[in-house]
Amino acid sequence: MPVFDADKQTVHVTLDLSDSQPYVVRRIEFQGLHKFSDRYLRRRIPLREGQPVNDRALEAGSRGSARTGYFKPIRKEDIHVQMDDVSHTANLSIE
Repeated sequence: MPVFDADKQTVHVTLDLSDSQPYVVRRIEFQGLHKFSDRYLRRRIPLREGQPVNDRALEAGSRGSARTGYFKPIRKEDIHVQMDDVSHTANLSIE
C-alpha cells in the first residue's frame, strides 16, 4: 500500500510478504435492495465469491455503482465482514 507525502516528495511502501493463505470470499450479501436484484450490483463489483478478499475491488465497485446514479457510494461502515479463521473464508454483507 503506497503512502504519498507531497511535502517531502516521498512514497512509503509497505509490502505484505506473509506466508499465510489469503482469506477467500465465501458469500457476498446485499441488504436493503428493493428495486434492484443482487445481480445488478454483482456485475458492478469486480470482487467475486471464491476469490481472495480485495479492498481495492470493493472500492472500485463502490465507485462503479455510485456512477450509475441509483446508489450512494458504499462506505466502509456499510460493509460488514465476518472472518472464519479456521477455513480462511469471509462473508461480506453490504448495506
